[in-house]
Amino acid sequence: MTSRHRPSRRIWGERSTTTRPSARRFKGLAAGVHAESHLDARLRELTILRLSAELGSDVEWGQHFKIATTAEVHGRVCLTVAEARAVRDGEPEGFPARGRAVMEYAAAFEKNPVDDEVWERVSAQLTRVEILDLTVLAGLYGMAGRLTNALAVPMDEGILPISAVDSLT
Repeated sequence: MTSRHRPSRRIWGERSTTTRPSARRFKGLAAGVHAESHLDARLRELTILRLSAELGSDVEWGQHFKIATTAEVHGRVCLTVAEARAVRDGEPEGFPARGRAVMEYAAAFEKNPVDDEVWERVSAQLTRVEILDLTVLAGLYGMAGRLTNALAVPMDEGILPISAVDSLT
């Protein structure tokens, strides 16, 4: 049964969830992961978009595509549409070494386990603290993608699914 034909599972996005302890803790964890990260915004968005694409999470992809390609959240554009398309497609070749390393690590993290070759490449680009932050970020957004997929959380208005990137220039 596809998500279009399932009974509504819209329980995460309801107003009442913001007062539920589990939702509050999740949102607090997400805010803390971003606020205290040693990774810059661009590397965080590369990680989140790569994981969201791996998981097929339109909700997480769409939210972070908007965040990464506009200046609304970070005060600057972190990625171009063409770069976001490359992230989605798992094509890191045009990115600097740090960006390639975090995308590769995110994909390996999702597929589990991170092999020695990926570990060596990410270790050559990031500090141990940055790798820890990257791992926590990947774990958080892996959970977020699974949560939004399992609950069939609907897309917010104005948020684009993964496939919509093809129609943009």
